[in-house]
Amino acid sequence: LATLTMEWRRFADLISSHLAGHAWASPVPAIPLPKGRGVAGTETHVRKSAEGHVVKASLLTTIPLQVSDTEAKELLFRDIREDFEFTLAWARHEVSEARARRIRRVHAAAQAESLTPSRKRRLRDTDTAEQRQAHFIRASFALERIGYSYLSDDPERTDSYTLLQSYCPSELGLATPRHILAHATVLVANHPQITPAFLEELQMFDAQGAQVGLVSTDGGWYLRGVKRRKGPRLAEQDILLTGETYQVVLDLIEMTAPMREWLKEQDDPLWRRLFLVLPTMASRPTQWRPSAEAFRQTEWLAERMASTSACASEVAAGPDPTAHCAHQAQRIASNFSLKRLRSSAAVLVYIDTGSVETMARALGHTEWRPKLLDRYLPRPIQEF
Repeated sequence: LATLTMEWRRFADLISSHLAGHAWASPVPAIPLPKGRGVAGTETHVRKSAEGHVVKASLLTTIPLQVSDTEAKELLFRDIREDFEFTLAWARHEVSEARARRIRRVHAAAQAESLTPSRKRRLRDTDTAEQRQAHFIRASFALERIGYSYLSDDPERTDSYTLLQSYCPSELGLATPRHILAHATVLVANHPQITPAFLEELQMFDAQGAQVGLVSTDGGWYLRGVKRRKGPRLAEQDILLTGETYQVVLDLIEMTAPMREWLKEQDDPLWRRLFLVLPTMASRPTQWRPSAEAFRQTEWLAERMASTSACASEVAAGPDPTAHCAHQAQRIASNFSLKRLRSSAAVLVYIDTGSVETMARALGHTEWRPKLLDRYLPRPIQEF
């Protein structure tokens, strides 16, 4: 509504200034002119940092509004790229580990027939390594055979749940909110035209079970979704995937398959979505909400980033690279969101090309405006 109001004000100003009273008679009553509620791009995402500096917080890297030293400005551009690459390195590591856990579960399930029958029970602290491996094989087989339907009243499936409740979903290669966030990070970092809302509403299958969210053409594989704010005519978006992001989408389909089958049995339309999550083995599969997820995972993000991402700058790391990485991880995690990641990716396109128009295309905008950059970088930085 705010956007429509601003566009109407532009139209009404054109009529009042150039046509009404000139080429046309002035209308009575006058053209309605609602009060605009827009905020200039230069004033968005401005806040005070913990150190007391006024900064613009629209990227993974907070940007001071006033930077006078040329060397500091060059450092700033370097920091934008380093923070982006640091975040992407973490996400790629999480995606790779999640894929390895899922493959481990599938391979373990194939070994179940070689085990002697055993009473289904929970894992114990006193179990030996051999017992733990056998328990994991039986749990993997149960999940592969019956999927998420182990919560039914069937006694056999209840026994399977006794096996499975010893594990958290991520150990069995299932989709948890935390690990789905990493998969979404890889997608958005490579394709900044993808918005959080695009991911949240992405339908992978239609009502008949046909795959409609991932389509193949002569040009490659496309992720097909909607960006509703572009209006009904332009809402459908096709994102040309790279080899890496195509594999990420396949991983997501595999990770969510057991949940999807169960939701389909329950006649829950959520089964058609790509982004499904399982917070715990005892909870119902649900739709992932990307808008709020990063803010709930700040401490986990900081810990995982510090342990899985290498510092991009050895010079900045100084004599204690571990402490530097931990500080960088905490700073990025406290500022992380998919929206800011997307903005950082777009600004890097601008830094590389010097073109706001190219940056707008990277963001998937139908049209570009010269003031687009005001949303992301303060004017002194732009002038530099």
